Amino acid sequence: PPPPPPPPPLFFFKQKTAYEICLGLGGSEMCIRDSDFSVLFWAKTTQVQAKNDYSDWWMGGWIINKDLGGQEDVNDWDIANVNGHLVFVTGNPDTDKDDLLISTDPMADGKWHHYALSRVKKSGLNTLYVDGVKNISAEKGPGFHVSNQTAMTIGGHPGGAAHAFAGALDDMAIFTRVITEDEINTIIKGWAVEPTAKLTITWAQLRRL
Repeated sequence: PPPPPPPPPLFFFKQKTAYEICLGLGGSEMCIRDSDFSVLFWAKTTQVQAKNDYSDWWMGGWIINKDLGGQEDVNDWDIANVNGHLVFVTGNPDTDKDDLLISTDPMADGKWHHYALSRVKKSGLNTLYVDGVKNISAEKGPGFHVSNQTAMTIGGHPGGAAHAFAGALDDMAIFTRVITEDEINTIIKGWAVEPTAKLTITWAQLRRL
């Protein structure tokens, strides 16, 4: 008989539609669809680049790249270290420009900080928490879907090392909902949260394998 097929990869990304991408660990998977979402991670860096007025934010250090290049970038999203601050970028079809949510506190102090970012699709509300405290929020593109038409890159950019994040990242997680400030602080204290279908794969889980 023919040999059995190889087992599925331990950790994988899988594109399903233009607005749905799935992440998997072992035999389970979780899909990010055209909906609300949250991203959490720890970061430590002294990197400061792209020092202008944030108009060249793409010259910073990319933490998550979901960018669609050129004039097609109306529904993409990215997270980057720009001029020593964390920036949450979402495309806006109405203006054909990127909307930026910029942390008021610098991140390039060489210390570990916890970041939590969320987006509510209906209102367009983007929110950033730093070390468990709400830092800034603003409505950016209400009702616009977030595209998954490009692969997710973590810690860098397909364009090369010049756009990579210089520093350390830890315990990154993505949720398919907006999590609360209480949940964020519970996670900061040690991931003591009740598992649900909404909780995705974390790098901490991968390190234990």
